[in-house]
Amino acid sequence: MLVLADVGNSRIKWALVPRSKIEKTVALPLPDELTVIPDTWATQIHAWQLTPPTQWVIASTNPNPALTLETWLAKQGFMVRHLKDYRDVPVRLDLDFPERVGIDRLLNALAAIHHGPPGQPKLIVDAGSAVTVDWVDAEDKFCGGAILPGFRLMSESLHHYTARLPLVKPTHLLPILPPRNTEAAIQAGMLAAIIGAIVWLRKKYLQSSRSRAIPKPSPLSQGTSAAASNLDAPSHVIEPVCFLTGGDAPLLEAHLDLPVTLWPEMTLEGLYLASRSYRIR
Repeated sequence: MLVLADVGNSRIKWALVPRSKIEKTVALPLPDELTVIPDTWATQIHAWQLTPPTQWVIASTNPNPALTLETWLAKQGFMVRHLKDYRDVPVRLDLDFPERVGIDRLLNALAAIHHGPPGQPKLIVDAGSAVTVDWVDAEDKFCGGAILPGFRLMSESLHHYTARLPLVKPTHLLPILPPRNTEAAIQAGMLAAIIGAIVWLRKKYLQSSRSRAIPKPSPLSQGTSAAASNLDAPSHVIEPVCFLTGGDAPLLEAHLDLPVTLWPEMTLEGLYLASRSYRIR
């Protein structure tokens, strides 16, 4: 028996792995304070009939609640492992500063590599408090990606930093365009910002990968014809497969005109895969 915990910025997700795959998941609240444990945590442990020394594996982008959970579990006699950075995730990286990347992004990449088609790039969109649009190349290297505000952050920023704009919650319904009221205008703007970013980044990531795949001119090449033939050479980089995860992923799927795979448990699946190769250090 194994229990996984993905500690995010707005909630904690637990997953139950009784054998070799995730069978149950639940989203639970974060603690209000470091020492105040939500009643739902104990209730869920009872509901899943978890008893020590059941093993837990934690990963987090939010260190304080993760430490609270780890300490609380350890006091009850559970075995707890905490995956904290890139060294705990078996993914090859092409990054300037590997120590700075969020472990959730690497866990998503691991899941995509393990379950996605081999030899094909992967575009991974994780839509939570922030939206990450990440790229795994055709050689299964994690190449990083963009970070932008999620729906809630955009809406709260517009509300708090202007005098009259209301707080608007995103919906699956696309407003009539062009928008004819303030709420619809904000809805359309948030959707356009995130969906437009995904489409643009996908295009640019693919262009960058293809430019790297174009062979360099031979030193023995003469004139412009050889260079031109290289520029016109067929690319070996094929279209990426796109994964969507995170709390707002269903909303994006409804409006994104791309073939996508919606995978709510993607980060938890990556956490499970990483736990199988984890080494204490």
